[in-house]
Amino acid sequence: MGFDPQLFAVKPCSEFLCTVCSEVLDKPMCVCQEGHTFCKACISRWLEKQQTCPTCRCAISQASLRPSRIVETLIGALDVCCHHSAKPNDDDGAHSSVCDSTSGQACAEEPAAKRQRMDNGCSWMGALRDLDGHLQSCGFVPDPCPLGCGASVQRRKLEEHSMCCPKRRVECEHCHEGMPYESLEEHVAQLCPMYLVPCTQKCGQTMPRKQLSAHLSADCPLQPVDCLFMAQGCTVRPRRQSLQQHLSDSAVEHSRLSTERLQALTTEMMGRIDALSKRNAELEGSINGLKLQLMESSRFEMFNV
Repeated sequence: MGFDPQLFAVKPCSEFLCTVCSEVLDKPMCVCQEGHTFCKACISRWLEKQQTCPTCRCAISQASLRPSRIVETLIGALDVCCHHSAKPNDDDGAHSSVCDSTSGQACAEEPAAKRQRMDNGCSWMGALRDLDGHLQSCGFVPDPCPLGCGASVQRRKLEEHSMCCPKRRVECEHCHEGMPYESLEEHVAQLCPMYLVPCTQKCGQTMPRKQLSAHLSADCPLQPVDCLFMAQGCTVRPRRQSLQQHLSDSAVEHSRLSTERLQALTTEMMGRIDALSKRNAELEGSINGLKLQLMESSRFEMFNV
């Protein structure tokens, strides 16, 4: 494949076109005695299928190819626009070709067209041989965002993009922790320990998120708390500010629950005592039986002596 004819500031003449790809010759190779010239890549692919010149059909081979240095030099000297410009050349013949120029020099670009090209893209214009060097520094070449957001940004706008990239590093104004911008909203809404949040019981107080748990555990007047008689069976969970009132209002009920609990514990304790007594009696019986066996064994041994 050759160079796109639209890349050139002035329409190239037909002698500079490869008849295989219809583009401007890239690494031109002369293939026959007639001087027919083609792109190196184009003629190499052609020879994989056919061993004849694409133009005159004479027999050729890979060994017969030779670089056309003069043509390559002439093409390399042609003015081209940057790949990332609004190219002044078109296919309607608005610009004369290099070979049609009566003065032998490229026509100058109209001022209005040049201004439009500068507005729409890179304004660089130079020899084709210098194009690769220009592209190394062209500000209109798109590069992937260095922060990794996935966007493709013109080099000249990378600094501007870095100010709005969702992956840019920002600092939480509350806790001063650094993070990607895309995580900031979630961090503030759910995680930031220093962000001021209202009490979840709606007591009217606000505090850093990290203090909310301690506030609910010890201070919030509207937080439900366990009754002091929960162990005795009270299931009421009054708000902290109403705990004393609950204890006062439920004194009789708490007394009843305490009595029932004490009776249940007493009954359970007596049952355990009875079980231990029975077990103790069983162990004493076992011990007495072992003593009798030991005495009989001793007497038997004395008689045998």
